[in-house]
Amino acid sequence: MNEYITDPEFFAAISSEMLHCDPINLDYGFNPDEYYPEAAAVIPRLSSCSSSEDVLLVLHEEFCHFFGKDMAGPESAYTELANKIWMIITDTVASKTSAGME
Repeated sequence: MNEYITDPEFFAAISSEMLHCDPINLDYGFNPDEYYPEAAAVIPRLSSCSSSEDVLLVLHEEFCHFFGKDMAGPESAYTELANKIWMIITDTVASKTSAGME
């Protein structure tokens, strides 16, 4: 999983899902890189995750760090994003494994 930290496609997928889910309403339609700093902080921590619930905790912790607890809101605001990121992780690992890269 650590090799994905520097994978530009993995980074793009994670930051794109952050923008799509937009858990704290930062997307104003003209800032596709809005969640790049958060993605850069979250991605290295994903290697310690073994479920979408772990991803949820990482997301909420990082968003609280970046924006404060009030603006970040409750953990439940990150459930959809956590599930989508977990799917990206499992799909990426599965495709690399089947290609003999893992």
